[in-house]
Amino acid sequence: MRTNRIPCRLCGSDTTYFMNKIVLSKHYVSYYRCENCLSCQTEEPYWLPEAYKSSAINLDVGMCQRTLNCVLQTSLFLSEVAFGHDELCIDFGGHIGLFTRMMRDRGFNFISYDKFSQPIYSGTFSANDLSELTRLNPSLVTVYEVLEHLPNPAVDLNEIFSLSSKYIISSTEIYESQGKDWWYFVPDGGQHVFFYSLKALALVAEKYGFVLRSFGSTHIFIAKAEIAVLAARGINIDEVIGRIANPRYALNKSLDLLGSHQQQPWTWIQRDFETVSDLLKKSAPRRAGTATETGPVA
Repeated sequence: MRTNRIPCRLCGSDTTYFMNKIVLSKHYVSYYRCENCLSCQTEEPYWLPEAYKSSAINLDVGMCQRTLNCVLQTSLFLSEVAFGHDELCIDFGGHIGLFTRMMRDRGFNFISYDKFSQPIYSGTFSANDLSELTRLNPSLVTVYEVLEHLPNPAVDLNEIFSLSSKYIISSTEIYESQGKDWWYFVPDGGQHVFFYSLKALALVAEKYGFVLRSFGSTHIFIAKAEIAVLAARGINIDEVIGRIANPRYALNKSLDLLGSHQQQPWTWIQRDFETVSDLLKKSAPRRAGTATETGPVA
């Protein structure tokens, strides 16, 4: 039986019924609009476990191109704010770890985390649980194409913002009262369950002590304290955002950075190879009568 009003899973305010859609080709799902934060959301997404096991996940044919776009954009932003290569970064919801691997190739200290996916490409450079991430105190958290997947953002966003980072870079399409045929609903995939308005993202930023700067589908949260730190170093965050939001500047500068990387593309890869090699040697069982690094076994 359809409910006409449910509490918003982000701000707790009243919502009103908007429409129904068939999700995963079989679930009759209601969608609601929040009267306060102006977001759109499905009813409680009971089908999510099925959605992540479904062959419909193959609909994400744009994953590689999107990852490349994210690599170029993130590298550009970090360059603009003079981000240190040793500063820790977490790719939250990193899926198979491709973004983390590509950012490490460019010298940035990324670790991938995803509770639903195996880190095929990031391997050693992955975290297994959230408590481990919290202890690491990263400077940057990326959450590309993650926010719309959160079933209960009022709770789930705590996991992301509890990491005490300077910057959180996210991407999600903004809900602006689009009609029932908006492409971002993707009911056949069943994984998009919450759709944020700009007001909603601004409320999130304020709640956690960040400021929000958005352009297109990119939304960068900057810790309020970090803005003063940047200013003391002569970096104006609004000027930075203005530059990277300019398509011509972003493309040209990103290609310049990529070209510089391609001049010595294996430098950081070699570093990671040596790290993984050392870990494998330490974890390998020693057999009696075999040589060790310090000499033969007596």
